[in-house]
Amino acid sequence: MKLWAAVEQALENLGGKVSPKDIFDKVLRVRVEHGDTKPISLEGVVRKELEYDSSVSSNWRGTRDLFFSVHGLGADLEEDSSKAGPAKMPCGCYG
Repeated sequence: MKLWAAVEQALENLGGKVSPKDIFDKVLRVRVEHGDTKPISLEGVVRKELEYDSSVSSNWRGTRDLFFSVHGLGADLEEDSSKAGPAKMPCGCYG
């Protein structure tokens, strides 16, 4: 499973506001369940993927927009209920 897909699945499974550690732990569990390895820098790679999928990030790739920052970049993230569409899902925070 591609790492971005593991991050997306982990966020979907977690639902709601969670800590960065919860996200990292869940991504690792998803990868292990799919027989994938742990990246050397799991936290860094997950942070990168989160930035790629957030339109408030300067690193947004313009494809999936899974969450937005409620309290500023790098702070709490929550579901964007004002934007309709199946690509939206709840997320937690990354620091």
